[in-house]
Amino acid sequence: MADVLRHGLPSDVRLALQAQAVSYSDSASDSCLARAPLTFREVASAAVITYDVITTVSDQIDFLQSIDRTYLRIGYVLVRYLPWLAQLGFLPLDVNGSERPHWSGTDCRVWGGMQVSVMQFMITTVDAIQMLRIYVLLRRHTYLLFALYVIYAAEVLIVCVILGVSFHHTGVDIDCVVTRLPRLMMAYWLTPLVFQTILFVLTLYKFIIACRNGWGHKPVMKLFIADGTWAFMILFFSMLLNFVLSYTQHGPYAVISFRGTRLLNNPRRVLCSSEPEPESEMSQAATIPKPGAEVELDTLFDMRIPTLRPCA
Repeated sequence: MADVLRHGLPSDVRLALQAQAVSYSDSASDSCLARAPLTFREVASAAVITYDVITTVSDQIDFLQSIDRTYLRIGYVLVRYLPWLAQLGFLPLDVNGSERPHWSGTDCRVWGGMQVSVMQFMITTVDAIQMLRIYVLLRRHTYLLFALYVIYAAEVLIVCVILGVSFHHTGVDIDCVVTRLPRLMMAYWLTPLVFQTILFVLTLYKFIIACRNGWGHKPVMKLFIADGTWAFMILFFSMLLNFVLSYTQHGPYAVISFRGTRLLNNPRRVLCSSEPEPESEMSQAATIPKPGAEVELDTLFDMRIPTLRPCA
């Protein structure tokens, strides 16, 4: 397990975590910082996500060109660019400080609700991406998948109801800084954590079964357990800080974008880099089922692999 995590963890995960941690610590260190013209928390998050978008342009092009399924393209574009545009869009409003004397309390609540809604939409999209990965792992367990679909729908419904109920009970001051949140908001942060924990436990369970059956060393399983572990830890870390420091009103946009794009692009890389089996082995595979056949990435990706150059 340690070897999988050490080699499977992307090198710039620490950068995303560091920027997010600095963002929260900067927000919590002094309440006056919330009123500063433009603090390091916004700049750090915007810089990290901009750096990630610029340095992965080739990956973005390869993914959109090689994937045939439209819903995967839409999901990738949403988790790649929506958090980036949202993070950059919030910066100009803080350049002149957070004081908005022309904004009423209702205006401030609407603004805060819009930010939370954008973040929740991105979290829901990434959750759907993780559900696709779980489907690849557990596609033969029909009843379990049905239960997960029900839990996923329940999670979306619960957070929407919580946001709607909490909207009118949120207190803000003249600077649009949150001063009071209803206790119901605790459930808003805890609900995604519970759902993510369920998905992580299922991924870990599948990996343990694969190790017992002798095919846990396969690149696909190593990828899924590595991605599942670091993605869970990053989200758990960011959502837990959001829960503890819920008065800061700054969502983990960079973390969500980073996590969602890797969860989609890493399996594509495995498919691209996998060498075709000899014809004799392929003919044998048609008649003799292999233990690793339960994990079939082609159930998730329909790909056009370029012949002129390898996938990035």
